[in-house]
Amino acid sequence: MTTSPDLVVRGLPYEAQDKEIFDFFGLTEEQVRVSKWRDSNRCRGIAFITLEGNAEEIERVRAKDGETFEVDGKARQISITDYEERERRPRRQPRRNQDMNSTEERPAPRRRQNNTRREKSNVEFEESTESKREIYVSNIPFEAREEDFQEVFGVFGDVEEVTIPVIYTSGKPKGFAFVRFATEEAREKAVNHENELTMHERPIGVRRNKGRSVRPQQRRPRVRKEGLSEKPEDCRTIFVGNLPWSTEEEDLGDLFKVFGKIVSCRIVKQSWSGRSRGFGYVEFEDAAVVDKAVHADFEVEGRKFRCDYAAQLAQTKEEQTEV
Repeated sequence: MTTSPDLVVRGLPYEAQDKEIFDFFGLTEEQVRVSKWRDSNRCRGIAFITLEGNAEEIERVRAKDGETFEVDGKARQISITDYEERERRPRRQPRRNQDMNSTEERPAPRRRQNNTRREKSNVEFEESTESKREIYVSNIPFEAREEDFQEVFGVFGDVEEVTIPVIYTSGKPKGFAFVRFATEEAREKAVNHENELTMHERPIGVRRNKGRSVRPQQRRPRVRKEGLSEKPEDCRTIFVGNLPWSTEEEDLGDLFKVFGKIVSCRIVKQSWSGRSRGFGYVEFEDAAVVDKAVHADFEVEGRKFRCDYAAQLAQTKEEQTEV
């Protein structure tokens, strides 16, 4: 049985490569499935993360909600939500022969209420630096290839990329495409071209790309949970998150020893690479200093630490760093 994802990430840069996404979240290829366009194999801006219900890992990844993902100078703010299984629609049952041959008067079929146009009128679109340079091309020939678009639209300016969506089940083109120019000026020339454009002797339509559609729930800003967790009894350990990858356990001890004597510091690392996962734990000798430590206001390499109470953890000698 396939394990359902725990989290869904949206807003990833389309230029992001798989390894860059894995490294950003500190996860492996088995834990992250990147959704890609079939024709270009580019990232569609969405990824599914499966952590098999590991609450600590889910909380760590969810803490990245609202962070900026930057690739080749292009940055986008990502959002992270819980994965929700969608209920599949039941298959429509075919009519039986006896029903088809029946002479009984059938009730007149109900007309579908066409709410599509009404719903579309409420859709809002969000422009990006890419969509401002893109056009939507309709009525394209099914045999059209990227070089055909370069030939037709190259007269208006440098064509940076051509995307021809296809039907997932058959691989056949859907009959439209997106063309991205290197500049907005080139796009405007293509849109405002007075003469009719053709491809393979077929008239094609051209308009500005409106950008990505935004659902109403996406427009509501996500309210991050604030405040501290409930303090465990005789708590002596704190959780420290949002650590720079370069932070060592000794660095953590040097910062937090101002609050009191430290028993151990531990930064959680990937077992397969030894790389930091961006969070760790500090255990104090005196429980009385923990209340001050969770309010620590430390910022290193532009990353502000996030502290909280933590349950006492059993640690091996190899995991502990005496301070």
